[in-house]
Amino acid sequence: MATTVIVYPSGTTENTNPHVLFSGGTGATYTIEMTTSGELLFSQDVEFTRSGVISSVGTGHYITGMFYNTDNQVMYFTSQDSSTNDYSISGFSGSNDTLFSTTFYDDLRQGVAGGGGGQTGYGVTQGPSNVVYVLGEFTGNSKTAVRRINITNSQVTHEYTGGTSVYTSGTYYEYNSNGYLAFAERYNSDNVLTILNASDLSLVGRYSYDEYNNDSNNYFQQLIYANGKLLWSMPNRTFNAAVGCTTQYGQFNLSNNTFTTGSTQPHSTQWTGYVLMDGTEKVYGVQIEASPGFSDFTGVTYGYYDYSAHTFTELGSKEISDDVNQNVLYLNGLFPSKKDSNGDMYLISLYDLIIINGSTGTLIETENILDLSSNVFNDNVTFTAVEYNQNQDKLWVASYLASNGALIDTY
Repeated sequence: MATTVIVYPSGTTENTNPHVLFSGGTGATYTIEMTTSGELLFSQDVEFTRSGVISSVGTGHYITGMFYNTDNQVMYFTSQDSSTNDYSISGFSGSNDTLFSTTFYDDLRQGVAGGGGGQTGYGVTQGPSNVVYVLGEFTGNSKTAVRRINITNSQVTHEYTGGTSVYTSGTYYEYNSNGYLAFAERYNSDNVLTILNASDLSLVGRYSYDEYNNDSNNYFQQLIYANGKLLWSMPNRTFNAAVGCTTQYGQFNLSNNTFTTGSTQPHSTQWTGYVLMDGTEKVYGVQIEASPGFSDFTGVTYGYYDYSAHTFTELGSKEISDDVNQNVLYLNGLFPSKKDSNGDMYLISLYDLIIINGSTGTLIETENILDLSSNVFNDNVTFTAVEYNQNQDKLWVASYLASNGALIDTY
């Protein structure tokens, strides 16, 4: 007897042709599409495979974060020279993977915590049309610096100089029809949330917050804007604290400039990274699990925290095996990438690539990216950054191996 199957179609504004998307139960996405001239097309996503590898990122360089800018279709990346420890920002332009260097970062060192794998962060944040912001610290000066860049001519239009350390890569948002840039930094003796006017980087305010466990080493690692609030997460960085490894979640209400704390998750750890599901206060991400006191890594968990309900929902986890290098696990709790043309989100959880439906939040597919990486050594690979190139419609994953250096695999 035939079985009735109910299909819930969706679409995407990235595809300008008339089309309908159908997500299958095994992770495959089917598309019925028409061209603008009225021709009917039918397509099915091909198997997830590596499409290429980019090795021209500089000998001896270690990629610490990637950021795709939708205005100029450039994939920026921050990298560290393994011999000098100097940081730089470079990029790949358009569809030809053409490497270029920027000029707006020469006197800064990368000082942003919270990028891929717990390493220094992107340092580049997208703003309004044709504007990006670069966050870092002055070389040899330990002063926070933020620069507003016009990407049409790569010119610095405004600069902010603040505290001694910058902790987040910055969050641009629009509130009451005005644009702002928010980030966490250390100013004088306090950890503060700093908010600037996005147009000229003039100071709106600095707001002190109570660090988790009253430890000044604990600071906001992630800020996301949603519904008039800044959603924050603060990992416990006191490795030997009696409370073990935890992450605290909360909000900053922009209507009255007040902090509230949601809940503390005892199973999460120092390095966390999240991406917001549109229209909600649910943030999806990867967390590295560790034993109390952070003496040993035990596994990786992925799921989402719902700020509206103050609950964490685990979608999956993997325990560490004896043959996995502990340092590799330490690095492989990566930030999620920007969404692809279908609106789906990508997370890396140890060696699994997790694909999540960006509309429903459900798990679409899990891929063993260890089988596809170009930088595998002794059944281990060290991932350092992940980002989606919307111009190429490909996922970019950066990894590092001493014998090969930094490589970027595209999928």
